[in-house]
Amino acid sequence: MSTSLAASVVIPTRNRANLLALTLRSVLGQRDVDIEVVVVDDGDGPETAALVNALEDARVRLIRNSEPRGECGARNCGVAAAQREWVAFCDDDDLWAPDKLFSQLVAAADEHAAWVYAGHVEVDLHLRVLSGSPPPSPDDTGVPSGSVAAVWPPFQPTLRAPGCDPYLKPRASRALSILPVLNRSP
Repeated sequence: MSTSLAASVVIPTRNRANLLALTLRSVLGQRDVDIEVVVVDDGDGPETAALVNALEDARVRLIRNSEPRGECGARNCGVAAAQREWVAFCDDDDLWAPDKLFSQLVAAADEHAAWVYAGHVEVDLHLRVLSGSPPPSPDDTGVPSGSVAAVWPPFQPTLRAPGCDPYLKPRASRALSILPVLNRSP
């Protein structure tokens, strides 16, 4: 495994341990990337902790919010706990292809990018592809050039997930319909 490619994967969850189990399997199956996984249990019951503990995988850490903070608040808790230079966001009902993170980190390095993103496909319960699309062009993301720097200025001690102001309602706070991989370095 290449130790030069490393990322923290932040997964917010609430009352969905059954979905989280599949998501963790796909995230932990990433090839050629040194990962840590930060699962943020947003005031959930004991099922999430039991699932994470049963994994017995040192790459996975659980953070439990004493009170629900919502999707954005949970993501921001995960970002604050992340220890790698790159932070990737994964929803608790997402599945990743085994080379997803590697491909994104290589693309970021090749382009000297501060953030990268990918397209998506929707699958059925048998993992048959139902629909999908390639990633939108950077011009079509709705994110102005340089806006990541505005989200994370070098002097800011805590990163925030893009479009995730914890004081806004979840739908209103999702400025991006994509989950990017971001570089924590200025």
